[in-house]
Amino acid sequence: MTAGAPEGKHMRRLALSFLLAGAAAWGQEYDLTPLDRYLAQAARSIPSGFEVAIVQNGKEIYWKQFGPWPKDNQAKIASATKWFSGAVIMSLVDDGILSLDDRASKYLPYMSGEKAEITIRQLMAHTAGFPGEFPLADPCLGDASDTLDRCAQALARVPLQAPPGTAFIYAGADMQIAGRVAEVASGKDWSTLFRERIAEPLGMTATDYEYEGPTRNPRISGGARSTVSDYMKFLTMIRQRGIYNGRRILSSRAIDVMLSDQTGGVPIVESPFQRQDTVEYRYGIGNWVENPDQFGRTLENSSIGLAGWTPLIDAGRNLQLIVGMQNALRPFQPFYPGLKEVLKAVIPEAALTPLGVTNAASYEAGPVAPHEVVAVFGSNLGPEQGVSGSGDDSLGGTRVTFDGTPAPLLYAGARQVIAIVPAAIAGKSSVQVEVQYNGTASPAVMVPVAGTWPALFAADATGKGQAAAVNQDGALNSGANPAPRGSVVQLFATGACSPDSGSVSLTIGGVRAPVSFCGPVQGLPAGVVQIAATVPSETAPGDAVPVVLEAEGNASLPIITVSIQ
Repeated sequence: MTAGAPEGKHMRRLALSFLLAGAAAWGQEYDLTPLDRYLAQAARSIPSGFEVAIVQNGKEIYWKQFGPWPKDNQAKIASATKWFSGAVIMSLVDDGILSLDDRASKYLPYMSGEKAEITIRQLMAHTAGFPGEFPLADPCLGDASDTLDRCAQALARVPLQAPPGTAFIYAGADMQIAGRVAEVASGKDWSTLFRERIAEPLGMTATDYEYEGPTRNPRISGGARSTVSDYMKFLTMIRQRGIYNGRRILSSRAIDVMLSDQTGGVPIVESPFQRQDTVEYRYGIGNWVENPDQFGRTLENSSIGLAGWTPLIDAGRNLQLIVGMQNALRPFQPFYPGLKEVLKAVIPEAALTPLGVTNAASYEAGPVAPHEVVAVFGSNLGPEQGVSGSGDDSLGGTRVTFDGTPAPLLYAGARQVIAIVPAAIAGKSSVQVEVQYNGTASPAVMVPVAGTWPALFAADATGKGQAAAVNQDGALNSGANPAPRGSVVQLFATGACSPDSGSVSLTIGGVRAPVSFCGPVQGLPAGVVQIAATVPSETAPGDAVPVVLEAEGNASLPIITVSIQ
C-alpha cells in the first residue's frame, strides 16, 4: 500500500481521533471603581506617586496617575529590564546566531572549570549558579565606566553559589555574561543589538540601557530606562506573539520559550518573592512565569523591578498592565498581589485568547496558515452539546471569522470549535480571529499568519506521542506493529501541502525520508493531508522514533513518533 487513504475501520478511527477527541468582552467597559480605590490606597504609601496603564485587546481601558508622578515619565526600570534582554537573546536565537543550549564558553574562553558547562539558557533563567543580587557579585555590575567584556571576565572569576543547573538564584551576574556572549556572537555591542532588534522596530524612542548615562557596560539585568508608552509597545508585541504593526519582531516559538518555565524544576534558593514571603514563581527568559495553564502554557507573566516598575501580561483576560514608578525605598511590589486580585474581581476571564487558537494536530498556539485545521479553545463558543459539521460557515449557531472571512467549521461546542483557516489570509502578517455564538461575539484576538504551519496528528489526539500512521500492509503503526525500514508509512498532518503551498520534507529519526505523496485524502476533512514516505534504511529502530515535517522553512515539533523495526 503506497499513496492513497487507509480504508474501512482504520479510516473511521483516524478521522474520529483527529478531530473529535478534544472535542467576554474586548476592550469593553468595566466598573473599575474598586481598582481606583485600591491604587489610591497604595499611593498613600508611595509619596513619589506612580501611573497605571491597562490595555485590553489593543484598546486602552485605564490610564491614571497617582500622586505627583507625571504621565509617561522616563524612569529607571531596574529588573523590568530583564524582559527586554530576554527579547534580544531570543531574536538572536531566531536568527540562528545563538542557541539557548550553547555553552557560554563557546564564545567566552574565560568561562572555564565548572563554569565551562553553563548554557545561555541557564544564564537567562538564573540557574547558572552565580550568587544573587545582594550584595553584587562584583562591583563591575554597577560601574558604567567599565566595559561589558571586562565585567564578564571579572564575573567569570566569581565562585559559584551552586553547581550549574541545580538551583534557581536570582542574580545579575548571569545575564551580564549572557550579554557579552551576545556581543561576541553577533559582532555588535549590546546597545546596538537592543536598538536594532527591539527598540527601533517597536518605535521605542525613550528606552535605552543608559540609566547612568552612555556606557560600554550596560547592566543587562537592570540598566534600562523607559516610559509606560514605550514599555506598552513591547508588551503589545509579546501579546501579539511577536508581531507589531504588521512586522515580525520575534517568532511565535521564541515567544513560547520566553514565557514558559526554563528553570527545569530546580530548587528555588533565592528569589525576591521568597523575601516577600509570597508564592514561589518560576522563571522564563527574562520574566516571571506566574500561572501556567493545564497545557503548561503561561497565563500570567511579569518582570517586576526593585524600584517598583511593574509590567504584567494576563493572557487569561487579554490584559497588558504597567505600573510606572521609581522608588526603591517604597516600591509597588507589596501591593502587587492585591492588584492582581482586584483585576480578577472586576475583569472576567476572556471567552477567547490568542493562546486559544491552536493547530488542531499539535495544539500549539502559533501562527495560522491557509487551509490549516485549527482547534479554538475558550468558553461560550458554541452549543453545550457539541455538533459536528462538514465545512459550512455556520454550525450550531457558531461562526468563526478571520479578518471577517468566515471559516468552514467541522465541530462547534461550548469550549472548543474546529475550523479550517480560509485561504484568503494568505500573504497577511496577522489576522483578527473572532468567534460568534448566537450573535454574541468573543474578543477579536490577533494571531500571526504563516505560509505553512505543519503539524502531524497523534493517534490519540493528544498532540504528542504515537503518530496516526498506517504501515504499508494497512495496519495501524504501533509498538506492536512497527514499520519495516524501506517500507512506506503514511502519516496525516495539517498546515502543509495546501493547494498554494510548496513541497515538504520529512525526517524519521533525524534521517531524511523520501516523500512520494502529500495532499488531501478522500474521506477526511479539507485541511487534513496524507503523507506517504519511505522509512530510510539508516533510521535506527525503536518504538518511539521522532518524525518531523517541514514545509517552507517551518517545522513541526519533534513530539510525534512512529515505531520502526
